[in-house]
Amino acid sequence: MSSVRNYLAAQGFVPISAAGWRIYLAPILIPHQRNFVQALATTASGLAPGAGNRRGALPLRLEGLPPMYLRHNRRGGLMARLIDDVYVGLRPRPWRELEISLRARERGVAVVEPLAAALTWLGPGLYRGWLVTRALAGVTLWQWLGQEADSPRRARALLGARTAIERAQWAGLFHPDLNLQNLMVEETQSEFSFTLLDLDKARLYDAPLGASRQAAVWRRVARSARKLEQAGGMRAAEIAILLGKSAR
Repeated sequence: MSSVRNYLAAQGFVPISAAGWRIYLAPILIPHQRNFVQALATTASGLAPGAGNRRGALPLRLEGLPPMYLRHNRRGGLMARLIDDVYVGLRPRPWRELEISLRARERGVAVVEPLAAALTWLGPGLYRGWLVTRALAGVTLWQWLGQEADSPRRARALLGARTAIERAQWAGLFHPDLNLQNLMVEETQSEFSFTLLDLDKARLYDAPLGASRQAAVWRRVARSARKLEQAGGMRAAEIAILLGKSAR
């Protein structure tokens, strides 16, 4: 943990404790920390469902600051029925995701910009966690495919998405939960750009990913694409464009 603290400090992130929260703040938030903690607590305690795979992302707005999103760490799968948002460990996921996001951005990987990581301790080694990021102007690739009918544009976007994933893998980012709902797409002057979200399970390696880790990422992407195909929002030929020519 000391290496994480030292790295975050070198990036200008400041740890604070306030009203039961333990938070790392980006430099842009430090002058607003009192209002930020209040907005964080209010948004985190809200009952409205959020966006994203696990309905855990909520808009966070504060005067004088850019639009932000607050994402509540929540489990998926069978574990979600037992322990929805409580985690165990002395190396909290929000700290790890904050560090990985910053290091990935240093390598030129297009991941969402983190602005704060927060948690509340429930007991020794038990916590709930949140990550605050700068809001993006685009939509998820899942949403984009659901509203775009032009076949050539869809093909260009899917090729761009595949390239973005390959670049992340080349930079050593292993995102085992990457899917069409945490890959954001923006279009500017007919050019597509992509941003990866939700790095809470991600790992960053010093070398490009090996074949087994690459395959694991593509299998997860393929499962998401086939779910969209079953829902009528994607075609088999388009899945082939996204996954590339190799069998994945």
